[in-house]
Amino acid sequence: QLRNCTTTPAFIRPEHLLEVIASSLADYLIVLGDRNMKNETCQARKNGKLVEMRVDERIQTMSSEFKFGKNRKDPLDFQIASLSKDQLLELTQAFAGIRNLKE
Repeated sequence: QLRNCTTTPAFIRPEHLLEVIASSLADYLIVLGDRNMKNETCQARKNGKLVEMRVDERIQTMSSEFKFGKNRKDPLDFQIASLSKDQLLELTQAFAGIRNLKE
């Protein structure tokens, strides 16, 4: 299991990388490897496939996609806005598997 941590780096073994990418539910996924660092590129998920892109190009793409997406109002946004704090905590626990949330 990969953990987000600011004090120590998290490493993924190359043979497990495909599984991590395929199982990710993130809207935007970027993978940086040693070769990418040297070439200023990244592996980005685009149309369900992992492709190599320049980092600045990917940032631009993500920014434009995010701006376009925010211009449309999703009906779910209005439903989420009406939830109470307790309902949000309950949903987070149920769907993310997170227990004992602290403020």
